[in-house]
Amino acid sequence: HRARSLTQGVDRSPRVAELHRLLVEEQDEGRRAEVHLELGRIALEQRRPDLAIRHFREALLLQPGLERARQALRALGELSRVADASMAEAGRGRRAIRRLFGRLKKP
Repeated sequence: HRARSLTQGVDRSPRVAELHRLLVEEQDEGRRAEVHLELGRIALEQRRPDLAIRHFREALLLQPGLERARQALRALGELSRVADASMAEAGRGRRAIRRLFGRLKKP
């Protein structure tokens, strides 16, 4: 089940819990895409790029024109390939996360 795999090992703060509730209850695909985008941002804050990538991909599946999700994946080097479990170069991954986090904060 896709929703369950996206919630494994996730922060259980009230904000994250509310976002996961919205994923289950929300019917509007655009709104669900925004929720995945926010969960991806939170995953980056928690230094969970693997989880962030999954949320950003889900956002694009729901709303292919969501440029912020596309930019996030591009910054993480994941737009057109499967995640490399080792993140290839940990330093490059950390720098990408810092750059991405700055971009996601902008409206």
